[in-house]
Order: sequence, then structure tokens, then C-alpha cells
Amino acid sequence: MKKYICLLSFLCIANIHAQIDPVKYPTYTDIKAALKSDKTVYSLSFRDKGLFNLPPDIKKMDSVFFLNMMGNNFEKLDEALFSLSQLEILISTKTALNIFRMRSISLKS
Repeated sequence: MKKYICLLSFLCIANIHAQIDPVKYPTYTDIKAALKSDKTVYSLSFRDKGLFNLPPDIKKMDSVFFLNMMGNNFEKLDEALFSLSQLEILISTKTALNIFRMRSISLKS
């Protein structure tokens, strides 16, 4: 029993880092609003927007570390995605992408 409590505690502590603070890091759902923001943009969500491609202006978002592409019509990874040098978390489930089958992947080790 003690082992399970220790394991559960460890998993909870490990997940603290994975959580995104919505006050410190607001998630933008519109690229135009993100570009107009006075704050540094760390998190973008294009979930269920019916997109086939990422917005071209995403290249200007050099601080993004979280990107949600879930529920869109992406069939390939846009070149713009690879310009996001700070990207750590990419969620791409429920898309036409066949190369990702995980819920999310970490792009940095």
C-alpha cells in the first residue's frame, strides 16, 4: 500500500509540470487575436476549427510551446510547424494525420 501511495504522489508531482497555467499562459484560439496580443503567446488551440492547413502567420509565434490541432482535417504536417522552435507539446488526435497515434507527443527531450 505504501508503494502505491508513493507512486501516486510521484505521478501527481510529475504532472504538475505538464499543466498549463491559464492565467500565466492564456490559450489563444484565433491567430489574429494572438498576433494582436501584448502578451507573449505560449499556447495556441485550433481545436475543431475545420482547418486543412495551419495559418501561415503561425511562423511569427516563436514562443509557442503548446499547440492543439485536434479535430481538424490535417493530412500532413505543415512546414510552418517546424519553425516553432519552442514547441514542446503537440496534440494531433482526431485529425487525418496517420503518423501520430498518441494523445500528445513531446517534441523536446
